[in-house]
Amino acid sequence: MKVKRLILKPLPLVLSLALVAVLGYGAHYFWVYHNNPVLLEIYTDCRGMTYPQGKLLNLRLYQSGRLEYDKYPPQEQSRYLHLRYWFPRTHSYAAPAQVNELIALAEQPDFLDAEPEYPAAQMGTDSEFRTSISFRHAGHEKNIVVVDYYGDDGIGSMERYPPSLLALLQKVSATKRAL
Repeated sequence: MKVKRLILKPLPLVLSLALVAVLGYGAHYFWVYHNNPVLLEIYTDCRGMTYPQGKLLNLRLYQSGRLEYDKYPPQEQSRYLHLRYWFPRTHSYAAPAQVNELIALAEQPDFLDAEPEYPAAQMGTDSEFRTSISFRHAGHEKNIVVVDYYGDDGIGSMERYPPSLLALLQKVSATKRAL
């Protein structure tokens, strides 16, 4: 009988602490994400013979400077054993100057007037990378899909893209490399 009493006494305390933790996390989540709109989101949908496969968050920029992105381990035999493979989302913070620079690139007239989709310059046989860019700030909103943009390696027809779109993608790539 005494053993039952010892077990039941801490139960209300544990339940109360769990409730406080859940409510605290909920308040934190509400404060961080509800009062902090997403300004820029870039993700790539990797299809076919790619690593990693599926949607890869290149960068999500919040008004506060919070950055979220996916970071996968190198492709190797033991990649499935890495915790980072199963939970790739991580975050960091950008300086206000970096946030302003990204916003300024996305607010350029050639970016805002860009086509909604840029198809692949040449069709791939075994893979496809669909990079989606969403921008929302100060009444401006733009969604662009770029198929098989390979980044800074010079592959592809770069003259097809607006200069500010290329500059934005290169700036995001450089920001991620620096993290």
